Amino acid sequence: MEKYIIGENSSGKTRKMLEEAKKSGAVVVCKNPYSMESKANNYGIFGLKFVRYEEMNADTICGEKVAIDELGEFFERCFGVKLDSFTMTIDWKEVNYVSYRVYDKKKKKFVTDNIFLTPDGELVESKRSLFGNKLTFVDQDRYVYQKYIELDDKNGTPIYMGDYLKAQVSEDREINGLVTFSTELSSYVILSFNTDEYFTLGESVREFIEVSGNVFDDLKKKKWYGNKSL
Repeated sequence: MEKYIIGENSSGKTRKMLEEAKKSGAVVVCKNPYSMESKANNYGIFGLKFVRYEEMNADTICGEKVAIDELGEFFERCFGVKLDSFTMTIDWKEVNYVSYRVYDKKKKKFVTDNIFLTPDGELVESKRSLFGNKLTFVDQDRYVYQKYIELDDKNGTPIYMGDYLKAQVSEDREINGLVTFSTELSSYVILSFNTDEYFTLGESVREFIEVSGNVFDDLKKKKWYGNKSL
């Protein structure tokens, strides 16, 4: 297995799966192909092939890669069993790099040394002890993590939650805004600094956006970010 996407409801995992399927040319296996195709189109993702759980067989996907939406439901519908657990091999260093970054508010810089994110959204630090490495919780007020939104800007710079972006929204108009997540749209968006507008982010707008900073660069904008949300 090359990729895995795990997250809570409204965490953006479906969009990420669809984007990965588009990149790799995978067939999307899901509960409702029509609904999933409509959702993909709303994200600006077109040209994917969709197959219902029950229709996945050697005839429909022979020799093709597949991206399965909601693995647990897939097993229950197709095999009549509940998925209790599974194993897979992961390069945690790579996952740590592409999934999130951690900012130390005391040292005022991003850090990468031995700090990991738990499934519950808490940060822990790996420390060496007499009995091997030990995980301890770090000061959650001092360290802040920002998720990678699985999208790079036009220069190839990874985009994270809390980044500032410059975006060309029309031929004669450019905006500056903040990257955040809209639970209403189940999508990452740019929230304009100067208006109440927001614009959906995705591969279709990649060539028109550019990272210009981060909430930690400017205390005034950091305060503004904390008081405004979708």
